[in-house]
Amino acid sequence: MWLGFLVGVIYALTGFRGEDKPPRLACTCGPFRKGMLYYRGMHIHHWMFCAPLSVISIIISAWNFAAFCAVMTLHGISYSDAFKVHNEPTTEAATLSSLPPPHEHTQEPTALGIHADGGE
Repeated sequence: MWLGFLVGVIYALTGFRGEDKPPRLACTCGPFRKGMLYYRGMHIHHWMFCAPLSVISIIISAWNFAAFCAVMTLHGISYSDAFKVHNEPTTEAATLSSLPPPHEHTQEPTALGIHADGGE
């Protein structure tokens, strides 16, 4: 249990840079964007999955992992935005929102030079 507590404290002190800053392991792959976990476009804070994992770890007597998750939970809820779920725009949504609105009476030619109304 003490090992999990110690590893948790060291990781909390060295792995995170503070609020509104990405963690040191800021990978962007799969559900992670700049080191933060997203599910269906919403930011999932690290305490949100560490809290249930610590309870499960206590039930199955995995004391070191329970201590690590407990430290991560306490660390996560110490942030001022701990209970706010942030939406992150997808790349497609960000691109679409930056485009000007389409005009009703203008038609852009397709790659073949054919317009949507069938004319050329």
